[in-house]
Amino acid sequence: MRSSKSHGWRGTHDALGDRSEVRAGIPDYWVVDVDELTITVHRDPSARRYKTVQRFDRFARVQALLVPEVVVCLDELAH
Repeated sequence: MRSSKSHGWRGTHDALGDRSEVRAGIPDYWVVDVDELTITVHRDPSARRYKTVQRFDRFARVQALLVPEVVVCLDELAH
């Protein structure tokens, strides 16, 4: 899991970073934006991009794909 602290970094990541993760075959790639308190989950890698990209707010309970017992809620972590 990678943490994003600025919108500029996230923009660079979205444009460039996903390709290396897709090529590596990482099936469940998360980007945590600590300023916006969101988790963007990239899943279902294809040859050039992730087929599924979902953005979750701070109250969502996000479940890890490969380790389903791991569930993250940013609001709970903040307390």
